[in-house]
This record gives sequence, C-alpha cells and structure tokens, in this order.
Amino acid sequence: TAQAEPSSIFASAKLAAMRGWVISKLDVTGAFLNAPLPEDELILVQPPSQWVKWGLVDEKVVWKLNRAVYGLRQSPKWWSDERDRRLKELKWMSGGAHFFLEQNEADTQVWSIRCRERPDKLWGLLCVYVDDFLVLAEGGDQRKAFIAALTSLWEFGPERTLSPETSL
Repeated sequence: TAQAEPSSIFASAKLAAMRGWVISKLDVTGAFLNAPLPEDELILVQPPSQWVKWGLVDEKVVWKLNRAVYGLRQSPKWWSDERDRRLKELKWMSGGAHFFLEQNEADTQVWSIRCRERPDKLWGLLCVYVDDFLVLAEGGDQRKAFIAALTSLWEFGPERTLSPETSL
C-alpha cells in the first residue's frame, strides 16, 4: 500500500516545528474492512478452524467476502485505493472558508491542507502511512474542522497529540 516516505515525514515534522503547528496521530480502526472488494472479485474463505472445533460453524461452510480483510494479499491495495479516493473528495468548511486536501506530486501520501479562498497559503499537512494519519496543522477551529471531516469518513482510535511545546 502507498505510504509516506520517512524523509517526507521528517520534513513535515520539521516544518510543523518551525511554524509551531500541533501534531496529532490518528489510527483508522479496522482500515481494511473499510475497503469494498472490486465488483469483479469473488473471494471465498473458510471460517477459522477453531470455530468448527467449537461447533460454531459447520465444517462445510464457506463465506463469500464483501470487504477486504486482513490476511488477503490484495487488501492493502484495495484499502489504499479507497483511502486515497475518499481523501481526494474530502471537503469541509471552517469560518466560512472552503477547505480541501491537495495530493503532493513528489510523495502521494503527503497531502496539503488548502483553502479555496486562500490557495497560496499552506494551512497544514496530512502524512499517511497505511492506516496511520499524521495531522500537522495550526491549532484552532480550522484544525478541529479538519479532524471532524476526517472522522466523518472512518472510525479512528483515540487522537494522540503533541503540542508545539512538547519536545520530540
């Protein structure tokens, strides 16, 4: 699956430190389960053998998957495609302004937080590493609105935040 390069993450963290931005890490819960299977895919699996031993499932049962699951070789790609599609479509408002994400050409898993009304200003960055999202942006209402927009897409574990005063 596509993921931000370590050098991009370091450069983003350096920029955040220079600008006094707040850094947060968010982790998508059950990320692969958020990726639908392509329509032309038919994947059949057997239930866990322990479930058969416990008598929860008959030994002749086969399941047809509707979503990507952990352990399938294709799941990381399907999740990556779904994640990037949703991030490209993400739009939100804050303070009457319209915000969106712009995918970086040099590293496709670094996204610039942009405002339609002020396209020249960099409002923050989002670095993506599989299902971990690193949000680097100024604290305040725009940041809160962005986090709210992200959490409307998927379920996340608890947010972990470093303030500008926290040393790394």
